[in-house]
Amino acid sequence: MFKYSPLPRHPKSVEGDFYAEDGQCLACGVPHLVAPALLAWVDEERSHCFWKKQPQTPQGLEQAIQVLEVQELGCHRYNRQNPAILKRVRSTYGDHPVELEFSRPLPLEPNPPHFNLLNDRKSVIARIWERIVGHQRYERDFSVAEKKPS
Repeated sequence: MFKYSPLPRHPKSVEGDFYAEDGQCLACGVPHLVAPALLAWVDEERSHCFWKKQPQTPQGLEQAIQVLEVQELGCHRYNRQNPAILKRVRSTYGDHPVELEFSRPLPLEPNPPHFNLLNDRKSVIARIWERIVGHQRYERDFSVAEKKPS
């Protein structure tokens, strides 16, 4: 069975569903454009970002999910198991394994496609080659004529 092992959360990220992984920030600034109310920089040099606030409204949740979609490195993570959110984000952005739902198997087509590679008929090139060389099999004669002693 899969054992849950969360990634290291940046120490300044507030506790909650979303967090920034410690030491993985590229300082790209893209998530800040999407959710400026949720994210902040660690220092004035913008060396690392963190989640200063968790989403509290449906609009904030939409912004948090967009952060996961636009991030450059995968350093922003989702740490809960809400199925509605897990269906909307990539499984690689979540910390918990996701059970895949399989629907019924697809029915077989009545006339499945037929590929030439699976055909028993000889290929065009093989048929042309047979016409060029004929149906005979040519074998080289490697016997060496005996030399008469002189």
